[in-house]
Amino acid sequence: MRTVAILSVMVLFTLSVHAAVKPLDVLSSVKGLTEAQFDGEIKRYFNRTTEEFKQRYLYEANLAIDLSLFDYNRTVVLLCRGELNAGLGNSPFGLALHPYSMNFAVNPVLEYRRPEFHTSVGIDHRCFHYIDQRPPLPIVYWNRCFIMVNSPDRRAVQRSTVLLDTCGHLLRHFSWSGAWGYYVSEFFDVISPINLMSLTRPYYLHQFDASVRYGFASWRGGLVEATSKSMLGFRRSGKGNGYWAEEFGIEALFVKREYDVSTFVRFTTDGGRFDSKDRLFEFGIKAHK
Repeated sequence: MRTVAILSVMVLFTLSVHAAVKPLDVLSSVKGLTEAQFDGEIKRYFNRTTEEFKQRYLYEANLAIDLSLFDYNRTVVLLCRGELNAGLGNSPFGLALHPYSMNFAVNPVLEYRRPEFHTSVGIDHRCFHYIDQRPPLPIVYWNRCFIMVNSPDRRAVQRSTVLLDTCGHLLRHFSWSGAWGYYVSEFFDVISPINLMSLTRPYYLHQFDASVRYGFASWRGGLVEATSKSMLGFRRSGKGNGYWAEEFGIEALFVKREYDVSTFVRFTTDGGRFDSKDRLFEFGIKAHK
């Protein structure tokens, strides 16, 4: 309830700053359920050089949906993002395509949109489940409050809209985002601290994320992009050093009026988190709507 109250105050404050008009005029510009964006991907892992990676990483399927709860004049938007990530590995019991892990996320996000950039604040509420492991692993939760600044075409659907109208202008095919996040350790006493992070998954504190995409080849129906993601995080005092990760890739986006499809290759290197994918290659296919 406190989270809902905080978001409500943020909404009212943003609306009051943005529009110095009467309350009834503001309400007349508020509309609900104006956006629904979906993307899903399936990918295969390669270069699994350790026994742990051979067991944990074989395939992964990811689904996500962004649903606007309401927007004000297409400028202030309250979104709810839902995510489901399922990892398939080699079972310790000898089964192929064993559902090794799953994580779920429900993320409320308040977004302020300008033609030059978008700014958003929200909460990444996520839980991690590990299936049939020896020994049994606990369910891990986290709640990461974040603030993000990004280009207007950060999402694939928004980039494809630009592509349909501006073929050949490669400088317009550059997108970026940067975010700072803070991990709330006890989340208002709703969740026990022992479930938020176990001893093998140290408490995280601050995390910085950045991503860049650049389209270096395009045609009327698509775009080839170079992609990069960076992450730098810090743990709480006494829980060890920081962590980092770098991801590089190439993605080909094929644009349709009804939906978009892309295929990608990625390489990850990192300094180790509980979900480390150090030196793994990914090959996959994505669909956007």
